Amino acid sequence: MVETMEQYFGSCTNHGECQEACPKEISIDFIAMMNRDYLKSKLANRRRAGQRKAG
Repeated sequence: MVETMEQYFGSCTNHGECQEACPKEISIDFIAMMNRDYLKSKLANRRRAGQRKAG
């Protein structure tokens, strides 16, 4: 979902505009949590990729 979001209109800035425009009424709290989890997984994948190259 986050990758699709970035593809079409960019990352959430936490200004609340995405919450107001969302047709599914997804709260800014959930969007922020989703972005945080996405960034954590991206960093974890980079670390794993680095470990495979070093190994």
